[in-house]
Amino acid sequence: LANAPAAGQYLYSDGTWGTSASVSGLTTIGFIFSTNTGLYPHGCAVALTDASTSSTWYNASSVCSSYTAGGKSGWRLPSKDELLAINTAMANVNLTSYGMYKSSRLYWSSTENDTYLAYYVRFYFDGSTGTYNVSKNNYYYVRAVLAF
Repeated sequence: LANAPAAGQYLYSDGTWGTSASVSGLTTIGFIFSTNTGLYPHGCAVALTDASTSSTWYNASSVCSSYTAGGKSGWRLPSKDELLAINTAMANVNLTSYGMYKSSRLYWSSTENDTYLAYYVRFYFDGSTGTYNVSKNNYYYVRAVLAF
């Protein structure tokens, strides 16, 4: 592709990216939060909508793998570090309209502490985050990510 992706750009359903939230003939499916080509072919994007509003950690990965947006599959549950990277990369993007900066929203990560505990990340109104280690049986939101 001619131009490399950048954090904060939009990912479109055809696998291209750009700065416009709306492009004729394409579906906007995510925000690019990482362009680390050591980890991903081009980058990684976070979905614009929640994959679930109430899921245990045990179900969160399958919820993400079943998620589709704009016909794209291959979504997965982000790690704790990826959720924190989303917050950092999106500092200048108004994610409130996409539901991520709501103090009541706690998002599961794929990061486990042990057999019974895993991490969630809380996105606060002021743009800060908190990470918490809790029982995998708790119910929290799930937001999927897609490598592209």
